[in-house]
Amino acid sequence: MASALSILNAAFWFLLTISVLVTWHELGHYWVGRKLGFKVIRFAIGFGPALYRRMGKNGVEFAINAIPMGGYVKFYDTREFENADGTPIAADSADAAGAFNAQPLRNRALVALAGPIANLILAFVAFCGIYWVGVADDRAVLGDISGIAQQAGLRRGEEITAVNDAPVRNWSEAIIELINAGYARNTANIRLADPLKPDKTRIVAFNLAALPERFDEKPFENFGVLPYAINPDPIIGQVVAGTPAERAGLLSGDRILSLNGQTAPNAETLIKLLQASGQASGQASGQTSAQTSMQPGKVELVIERAGQRQTLFAQAEQTTIQGSTAWRLGFAFERFSVVRRAGVIQGLKEGLRETGYFFTRSVGQIKALLTGAASPKNVSGPISIAQAAAGSAERGPGEFLRFVGLLSLSLFIVNLLPVPTLDGGQLVFFAMEGLKGSPLGEKAMISGQLVGLAVIASLMILAFSNDISRTFGQ
Repeated sequence: MASALSILNAAFWFLLTISVLVTWHELGHYWVGRKLGFKVIRFAIGFGPALYRRMGKNGVEFAINAIPMGGYVKFYDTREFENADGTPIAADSADAAGAFNAQPLRNRALVALAGPIANLILAFVAFCGIYWVGVADDRAVLGDISGIAQQAGLRRGEEITAVNDAPVRNWSEAIIELINAGYARNTANIRLADPLKPDKTRIVAFNLAALPERFDEKPFENFGVLPYAINPDPIIGQVVAGTPAERAGLLSGDRILSLNGQTAPNAETLIKLLQASGQASGQASGQTSAQTSMQPGKVELVIERAGQRQTLFAQAEQTTIQGSTAWRLGFAFERFSVVRRAGVIQGLKEGLRETGYFFTRSVGQIKALLTGAASPKNVSGPISIAQAAAGSAERGPGEFLRFVGLLSLSLFIVNLLPVPTLDGGQLVFFAMEGLKGSPLGEKAMISGQLVGLAVIASLMILAFSNDISRTFGQ
């Protein structure tokens, strides 16, 4: 049941996200086309049979189709029609008014460019929205260290603040910069700081020459670094409603000093103490009442709140995580995170910076894929996108806006690739027409479209294969 609900939830957020992005993209084509005097026949979201259609007052048919994997704006083109006597419609005749192929080359190029530009604008607005609504990012604090990271001298508890002079503000940026440096197989200079003493920094030379060929498939494992997302101090960040922690009276900001009389100097120790206490009480509960009076899962917590010590009692719950029994109280530790929030003007500046940052990194990733430096397993399909959409939505509006921004920016870049059937391919055809002085021949256009369809089909097969591999295993 839970799995079915999870699938439905992912499907909902996938359809919502894709519908917004595709509709906005096609609106770019539609709006610019109408402004430039193009005649529009149909504005459709999705492909296949129509689920809904209506004729607008402006003579445009609006349709929602059954397969929600794209959309299109169909412009009037005289090459698809003919006169009543079977002769072609002349480009300078009254019947050619508003026809796509009768418009100036510059205007046709602007219409083709309008869709990707619409996605770029949406990405920018989404990235601004991150700062307007606020989003929490995990700081790039190192957890367990192994392999080449250990050999380089990186240490647990340090925070990555820059990679090769590129500032790093969170784990996402840290891993992106490390991957980009890894493609070059050079030595990366990592600036590290003590998260509790930011002024204390050092620079470590991280030799990436020993990385395996497809290191980006499992970057954390191959770099030898794991995130240390939670603050090492056992400070409560969030209390889950309806759990033992809430019933015991624990509040966000409480520092736990001890559990059952044993000192808890850090979050990891506290977790171990809770599990050990639960196991001991569970074993004791199997004895007779004369042997023990210990209640399974009951713990005594000494906390510090607003400078004052208090003693609270909680009844831990037994749960199963990946087949293993565990005890939980129902709270999350305070994380090594920072909330990014800004006003309107500063949000615009940050949104512009974010757009530029992810644009350059995305272009670099595509270049690495084309040259073979990046693993093709990084190409994601609808299943991965659906899971990411649902996951980001669950983490809050800021995370969902970031996901929308990244996906919209990806659509901007991908649609400008010089592949026939994509907007970038159309721009290439228009450029060739400008150089040639006349439209390309019908055979050349058809051949180009077939090549484009083959490329798109290959990418779709790769993306679906990757999705299936991630979901169901190799």
